[in-house]
Amino acid sequence: MKTKKQIIEGYAQKLSLSLEKDTYLAEDLAGGNWRALRFPAYCIQKLPHVRNLKECFLDLANIKIENNESQSKYYNQLTEFHAVWFASHSLKLNIIAMEHKSSPILSPNGKRNRSCDILAKRSKTNLYFEVKSLSRQTLTQYIDDSISQDHVFFKPSLPSKHQKNWINKMLWKSFSKGADYLICRIPTWSSFGVPAFGTRWMHKIFGDVRKLNEREYILRAQLNVPPFFKGLYFIRNRRYLFINLASKRSD
Repeated sequence: MKTKKQIIEGYAQKLSLSLEKDTYLAEDLAGGNWRALRFPAYCIQKLPHVRNLKECFLDLANIKIENNESQSKYYNQLTEFHAVWFASHSLKLNIIAMEHKSSPILSPNGKRNRSCDILAKRSKTNLYFEVKSLSRQTLTQYIDDSISQDHVFFKPSLPSKHQKNWINKMLWKSFSKGADYLICRIPTWSSFGVPAFGTRWMHKIFGDVRKLNEREYILRAQLNVPPFFKGLYFIRNRRYLFINLASKRSD
């Protein structure tokens, strides 16, 4: 069985792509960073038919190591591969296309030809996904030797209103693009002993959110939710949480 590194290197060779040493992907390949490599490797191996896969992979592979902005761009691109894996593996959808600037994904509910990130199908129904990553917060990580050399810390250290405000902005963008779903990746650090991805994490961000089961929640939104929008997914590694938004218009 091929490793994730071998799958990606083989695909790059097939594309006659020389993986430059000054890129983030080459760095992750050299270090065997399976957390970063697993989702592109899955798409290459399991979903070779997906439209724009090659173009999105080339974009990922060509991001050079420069500064926080370039690192954030790399994380964002990785999140799109993560979201494709999630929609395929976890939601069992048929993935049709990934967005690329040369080939937009236009929802019939979108405005001003704004493109979604993923097109999938359930039976014969098209589903449009927008994908967002709060990658800039990931770049605030630091080590405090006075506390521990074994733990990485971030600012802010806990879920906060900052994340809620960011999510609301991403929801508005999703609505304008006509997306059926929004998929978000948010760093989920927390204080010692406090679950970092679950009910308490949800309450820290949203306050009054009602738990339906281990993965699903319902939230009364503070904004008007269009009728075509079906919900919000949070993804973390191989886990996910789902929020069904009740529009304030339903009062």
